[in-house]
Amino acid sequence: MPARVFVAIELPPPTRLLMTEAMRSFLSIEPSWRTEKPVAHGLLHVTLAFLGAVPDPLLEPLLERLGVAVKDMEPFEVRVAGARAVPSMRHASMLWATLDDASGLAASLSAIIAREAGLPAEGRAFRAHVTLARSRRPRAVGPRAIEAASTLLSDSGRLADRTVSVRSATVFSSTLRSAGPAYEPLALLAFGAIGGNAAAR
Repeated sequence: MPARVFVAIELPPPTRLLMTEAMRSFLSIEPSWRTEKPVAHGLLHVTLAFLGAVPDPLLEPLLERLGVAVKDMEPFEVRVAGARAVPSMRHASMLWATLDDASGLAASLSAIIAREAGLPAEGRAFRAHVTLARSRRPRAVGPRAIEAASTLLSDSGRLADRTVSVRSATVFSSTLRSAGPAYEPLALLAFGAIGGNAAAR
């Protein structure tokens, strides 16, 4: 069966903990979302590109191409900035932790991966974010709940927790299960990798 593949930036444990705390703060104020499932702590990540179902014979060549394509990337940082209801406060289907991609390199990395994977051009600009929760149907989000989550995520006293140093991207396969998705790392795409090979996990 073809693997459902995506490429992501992994987050360090302190950053994931900060996001989990923000989600708890959000839920304490916004009871209508308590029946929805937040993204599990260990699954929080920044999606760079969703590649879809990749047949087994094509997977290894794809990993090789991606490894070569990102080897000249320079390390960069993204910073957790706040929270956002998507697509709108009145009809939200997701809650995001927004990220500041000041260098623009996260967007560049996403574009490189999409190009090498042969994905069609996106109709909208890439926005670095982490999905914290999804709703089964669009529902309203109160401004107080968003403000509480944003306050935690933008706390200047936790700058180290909010700052993510990016030196690689990870290719994952995703399997949908009744308890939620399960992710398996397939390859680490290291910046500056000698020979440009994707390091299998």
